[in-house]
Amino acid sequence: MRQRVTLARTFLPRPHVILLDEPLVGLDPAGRIQLRNVLGMLRDQGCAMIVSSHILSDLEEVSTHIAIIEKGSILRFCRTDALDRGHDERRTYRVTTVDHRPDDGELIEAVDGVSALRRDHNCYTFDYVADDDQAARLLRRLIADNMRVVSFTVVKATLEEAYLRSGVKQVD
Repeated sequence: MRQRVTLARTFLPRPHVILLDEPLVGLDPAGRIQLRNVLGMLRDQGCAMIVSSHILSDLEEVSTHIAIIEKGSILRFCRTDALDRGHDERRTYRVTTVDHRPDDGELIEAVDGVSALRRDHNCYTFDYVADDDQAARLLRRLIADNMRVVSFTVVKATLEEAYLRSGVKQVD
């Protein structure tokens, strides 16, 4: 409750800039949801917030930019909607089929440029070129090879994945 009161006192005067350090730590699930909603509302009202947190999944829906910092140096800074762009020349894709057929995985693996194929029942996840035209050609090829595709999507990188790919050294 002290944490909630402190946050309420911070938000009441409608500041233009707010600095928060681990604001979601120690809150119950309902409190975390409420605070994320308040942070989103403040963001939409034009309030600038700088939030330091290790709970990246809680900040995904309210963040517009991320900075990954290690030992005082910024390793990566970008808009959250650009996590997949400019970092890699590859993306992760997910194909879901009507049913699992053993040769579906083989069809995907046979495509030049496909790597890291993973299967979970009738859902295949893999890395491929980050180019929309090539992805469209891949989908056409899979359908032409009689794969019964239900969905074909780009898997959006999470803040946690961006953090792990940034090269931050693991703290022991």
